[in-house]
Amino acid sequence: MAKACRVCTDRRREEIDRELASGRSVPQISQEFGLPESNLYRHRKDHMTLTRSITESRPAGVLATVEHLQILDQQLGEVQAMAMRRGHTQAATAALSQRIRIAMEISAIRDEIKPKEKRVVHIHLDKEQAERIARSYTRHQELSEGTLIDGKIQ
Repeated sequence: MAKACRVCTDRRREEIDRELASGRSVPQISQEFGLPESNLYRHRKDHMTLTRSITESRPAGVLATVEHLQILDQQLGEVQAMAMRRGHTQAATAALSQRIRIAMEISAIRDEIKPKEKRVVHIHLDKEQAERIARSYTRHQELSEGTLIDGKIQ
């Protein structure tokens, strides 16, 4: 018979789940609650899935997770805008990629996307953003094929 999850059976489970969802480090949470790190990692991996959170009706934890993700999305939006202003297309693209992942997680939490469905993401870029990303990609391709000095491949 499988052993019960020590975190699931702990009276402070809601609080522990909130801490795990907040992004705090597992070692810090382990020390605060006096639980082994391995139990926290296993609980987070096996028992904190989005579907399970929703089906077990833990709205406080789910809402805290959505709020946390929305804050992260807002911060990434600021990073993306700053990177675009400074012409750092690689950083802007990385921020956009993370924002897409966050949007998909929020959608999954809100049950807007079924877990087994094929997920299709449509990205809408304005012409300037698309051109910058294309130039950056082309430049990286040229660099990988040869040395780029003063805008010319050597």
